[in-house]
Amino acid sequence: MANRIRDVHVVNHRLDPHETELRIHVELDELTPTTQIKGRLMGPRNVYASTVEVAYPMREVERGPAIVMRVVIPEPSWWEPKTPFLYEGPLELWQDGQLCARETLSHGVSNFRIGPGGLTLNGRPFVMRGKEVAPTISEAELKFLHEKEFNLVKVTFRNEIEWLNSQLFRLANRCGLCVLCCAPDEFDLVQFKLFAPLFVSALACVVQWEITEEDRVRGFLAAQRGRKKLLFGVQWPLASITEGAAFVLCREADIDNVGQGTIRKIVLTEKLLDPSPPRPDVIGWIESP
Repeated sequence: MANRIRDVHVVNHRLDPHETELRIHVELDELTPTTQIKGRLMGPRNVYASTVEVAYPMREVERGPAIVMRVVIPEPSWWEPKTPFLYEGPLELWQDGQLCARETLSHGVSNFRIGPGGLTLNGRPFVMRGKEVAPTISEAELKFLHEKEFNLVKVTFRNEIEWLNSQLFRLANRCGLCVLCCAPDEFDLVQFKLFAPLFVSALACVVQWEITEEDRVRGFLAAQRGRKKLLFGVQWPLASITEGAAFVLCREADIDNVGQGTIRKIVLTEKLLDPSPPRPDVIGWIESP
């Protein structure tokens, strides 16, 4: 019988510098006793440096309603903008002894957290140093920004088709840049919440309109369950700050109108200063003419 992979996502099940465990959740059209998932992850790989790669096999640990595979990586190389290490490899669906589908996975081991002290990456303070770019930016242009010590790009997609077809997240994974996405009107937030965390580069999503449907907001925030959390922010000015937002995106001229010291901010500025002005309420600066 034919079978099909409906969804795959990788979860950092246990983050430990000595031994990290990943869980790969595979949702299928059909699940029978003769359904098998096979695969491996190889790495670390780094576009900016030579590495010695090792293959890490996938082992099944759970079955139903999805198949859950386990990968253990001793002493992993963690992903961050300066050193964008990735673990990549094939995942295959076998049904009744026949290969039905094959996908290529790419995963970076990282840990973004936002707390009282601000934003951290892999346990260290992290301040966004961003640049506004077009969705069609090339790999060469991303590498140039990386060379100039940018660690984030801000992009606005016009519609869902544009972000589904975009290669930006995949390229940013390789090139060592985080992605902040501004969602246009009528953007399907729940679907984006499911899509974006497939990429280690996906850091945050900004909503530019008022969300008044409570169920829609709840669904958006809940969609992160079982996946890497995506920071959720809102664009200033809004009539009210949506509950659950981690930050506000604002212009530099409005920075003192957004609630100094009480609301975290990502600030758009015409010219990025080096170093960026130190402010405890600002978690990032983005050059946006």
